[in-house]
Amino acid sequence: MTSEMDETMKIKKLHILIIMFGCVLSGYTQTLEQAKELFKNGAFAQAKTIFAQHIKSKPKDANLNQWYGVCLYETGDRAIAEKHLLIAAQKSIPEAFRYLGEYYFSNYRFDEAINQWNKYITLPLVSTEYIEMYKKKITKAETASRLLKGVVKVEIIDSLIVNKEDFLQYYKLSPECGSLKKFDTYFRSQSGNFASVYENEKKDRIYFASKNGKDDFDIFSSDKLIDTWGEKNRLASPVNSPNNENFPYLLSDGTTLYFASDGEGSMGGYDIFATRLNLSDNSFLTPENVGMPFNSTANDYMLAIDEQLKIGWFASDRNLPSEKVAIYIFIPREEKVVYENLPPSQLISLAMLKSIRESWQSDQKSYKTILQSINNSTEATSDQEVAKNDFIFVLDDNRILKSLSDCKNAESAKLLNQWLSTKSQLEALSDILDKLRREYQNANEKEKKRISEIILTKEKESDEFQQKLWDLEFRFREMEKNINN
Repeated sequence: MTSEMDETMKIKKLHILIIMFGCVLSGYTQTLEQAKELFKNGAFAQAKTIFAQHIKSKPKDANLNQWYGVCLYETGDRAIAEKHLLIAAQKSIPEAFRYLGEYYFSNYRFDEAINQWNKYITLPLVSTEYIEMYKKKITKAETASRLLKGVVKVEIIDSLIVNKEDFLQYYKLSPECGSLKKFDTYFRSQSGNFASVYENEKKDRIYFASKNGKDDFDIFSSDKLIDTWGEKNRLASPVNSPNNENFPYLLSDGTTLYFASDGEGSMGGYDIFATRLNLSDNSFLTPENVGMPFNSTANDYMLAIDEQLKIGWFASDRNLPSEKVAIYIFIPREEKVVYENLPPSQLISLAMLKSIRESWQSDQKSYKTILQSINNSTEATSDQEVAKNDFIFVLDDNRILKSLSDCKNAESAKLLNQWLSTKSQLEALSDILDKLRREYQNANEKEKKRISEIILTKEKESDEFQQKLWDLEFRFREMEKNINN
């Protein structure tokens, strides 16, 4: 009797376990379906949490890794996403190839991006629309790969993060080099066009960008007729193309034209190009991409050179919110020189402008003197005065900060002090990286592997410091300008 009761109890327990397992399995399936639905609707952050739980029990599941990898990528965890996307790629899941390509492209691993996208466009499930889109991306990646092999040596002595809407006011051109203005400011219009006008020194010719009757920008010129501007002349091919051309600047030689284009030969968004005027027939030669680090996988535009001050500027929105732009101030060279025999990681760092200090070839005091010379609206500072100060921070046209006491209140002074501390840490880290890269060049293969791993770790730290520096500078500028306004 007891034996029968024991057997009955065992059967009941087994039934209960089966029911419980069924409930768990049902909950698992339902939760996974919810995650898929969130994924389809673009709610990647919520979906990521659910996929993370499920992938623990199925770490090699290709579909789970694809969903989780895409969620990681879309929410900013891109380095972690790579591992999961690679697992999905082993089963030829289309999105894995697509996102891996995007990740490699954004990290200047262009040949790897090309490889992934070539696999992507050959898969049968990919739509014709996406095939054409990624063929164009492959072309841009091929351009970028070629440009990365010839990164230009340029001394970038400072950078400013400013509002994109007002970025032209930070270009301090000498009168001999003409002037730059926003399109709407110059023509007193309200078009809302993000475009510029260059006026020469004599004020009798302008080059400007304007809509061409469609949604694209073209570059035009116009000559002064007594007190009015004559007919606007569209610059012919090869300057203008079916794509956007914008932000023209003519050197004082009257023949060298810089402009931005997102058409053929660009590696991402706007790239900066240079061309020359053929005086014999008044036509422009085939434009040439000015290369990295002037150009990036983001938008780069408005390169201008003041030949009197021997200073240049260009703008870029790399690694910035849509409403911000970084203005880089550099020392132009008479001839183009490229870096040679550098390890790939250092070449990429220079191309991406991870640290402007990495491009320096003179002492910082001389750069401070140069920067001071371009602030024409402020009182001149002698070399001796510059040397006595810990720093010079150009806030705007009317203010240069040389000590924390120049700040308007204690809170903004605290932010500036944090900025200075972070800047110092970044410079120290740059020195360490410089030393490691020199060691790498002279090391044997075994040592190169070890040093390479250290360099990658330090570069990641450098990226974090650089982002923190940009954030602090932006917050400080906003606070200092808004106090008592």
